[in-house]
Amino acid sequence: MRVGALKYLAVLPKIVRYDVLHPQKAMVLRELAKALDDPKRAVRKEAVDARFVQYYNYPPRYPFAYFASR
Repeated sequence: MRVGALKYLAVLPKIVRYDVLHPQKAMVLRELAKALDDPKRAVRKEAVDARFVQYYNYPPRYPFAYFASR
């Protein structure tokens, strides 16, 4: 159950827009830190993977047109 929830958190930034998820970023990362202390190795692995995706996939990816218009 915990592994499935962590896998879902790893997929979430790929399917939901940045502006929707960003307000919860700090809380999600803080709560994911709790799963890093889980006794089961599989849960800890998924927590590391989910935290990596949540942390590094959050910044918006601006198209080149954004910079060209400035």
